[in-house]
Amino acid sequence: MRITDQIRFGPFSSAYHRGLVDDAFKATLQQFLERELLPQLDELIRDAEGSLVATFDSDRYCGPNSLVRDVFTLELVLVGDTGTSELKSDIVFNAIDRSFCPRTGHGHRFYVWTPLRRKTHEHEMESIQRVIEIIQRCDETDPECPICAGSVSAINNSDIFEVRCTVNRCFQYNYHKDKNGRLVHGHFFTKHPEERTE
Repeated sequence: MRITDQIRFGPFSSAYHRGLVDDAFKATLQQFLERELLPQLDELIRDAEGSLVATFDSDRYCGPNSLVRDVFTLELVLVGDTGTSELKSDIVFNAIDRSFCPRTGHGHRFYVWTPLRRKTHEHEMESIQRVIEIIQRCDETDPECPICAGSVSAINNSDIFEVRCTVNRCFQYNYHKDKNGRLVHGHFFTKHPEERTE
């Protein structure tokens, strides 16, 4: 199955994008997906659906010196025997050598959430939550990170409750307390799985 046969292209508002997307464009996208997406999958796919739209879809972004006219947002749902894999990512078309590459920069990743990856992520979140609950109850004074087995630091006083991995910064749990000691506002941050291999 060619994944590009299951992708809806557009609709596009700009004449530039309408003229760009032809059979050669789709064949180049298929080659990119075979190189970058298929190796991430856990299993063969039985069905797929998706869309490709211009991230900046307006004629005003399509001038000859535009840095964003060839950026596209790709969304895919891939169905296998054990579940679905999902991707939402920006990709960049190089009109000179007619190739695609993942968009890079802060927050941009070409990462497929497969059933196995989702299951692993859920297990990690549960493991982190258990460590946090143990520290809240003061049951352990020297916990370790459930992701990297590195050391964890904890602050638990009348104003703040913070737990974080100090070795690889796998997660950080940071909440302020009200006058009764209840957690009221803060954040829970975990490092994206792809960052762990960088």
